[in-house]
Amino acid sequence: MKNFVLVIVLLSCFLIGFYIKKYYELRKTTYKKLCFFIEKLINCISYNNEKLDVFVHNERIETQGNFEKFLKIYEDYLFHKIDEITFEKEIKKVFNFLKVYELIELSRFLISIGGKTREEEIKGLNNYLFNLKEKRTLEIENYNKFGKLYFKLFIILGLALFIIFL
Repeated sequence: MKNFVLVIVLLSCFLIGFYIKKYYELRKTTYKKLCFFIEKLINCISYNNEKLDVFVHNERIETQGNFEKFLKIYEDYLFHKIDEITFEKEIKKVFNFLKVYELIELSRFLISIGGKTREEEIKGLNNYLFNLKEKRTLEIENYNKFGKLYFKLFIILGLALFIIFL
């Protein structure tokens, strides 16, 4: 019985470390994908003159996972299937690992796209892209610093507890 409890404690420590690492990894990949999405949107507006709803639909077909769900929600908003409040709530469900102010900033930015001239739109997208790239760099640093660190620390903690109580 004692060995069974020790194995459970060891596995629990592994899982806690894994989930903390996964949290940082999700934040990192989300900001990477958002930067890539905004860059493609800038190129689309600059060169193709493609409509925003068509662009989002084409991007949604090419992606998968949380980002595909996010683009589906954004596409529903663009086609007026959901309103702004529902849009913000749905984004919070998909990106539940982002902080509240980050979600509000993202949803407000996405809502504002499409109501300006082409030059103003490109300028606004470039400004937001600059901010996203700073956040992406910070999230990459946090993942390399904290995500990997906590994973290793919880493995060591689990092994230490296993050895101490064995």
